[in-house]
Amino acid sequence: MRIPTTAGTAKDRNNFHKNTSVICEDKPHIYKDRLKSLNNVVLIALLKSAQSMVHEISSKT
Repeated sequence: MRIPTTAGTAKDRNNFHKNTSVICEDKPHIYKDRLKSLNNVVLIALLKSAQSMVHEISSKT
């Protein structure tokens, strides 16, 4: 997970990691939902890039 650029000190960064891990452990269903939506975003991006590649290849022939 990327650390937000607004987190200035090491203490802020440690708190950020503690808070996110607590969210993941205490409420796994929320974490799963977030992961699922992230997976969907990645899949859609992959499909779109594959579609544009196919379109590009078919237009060359």
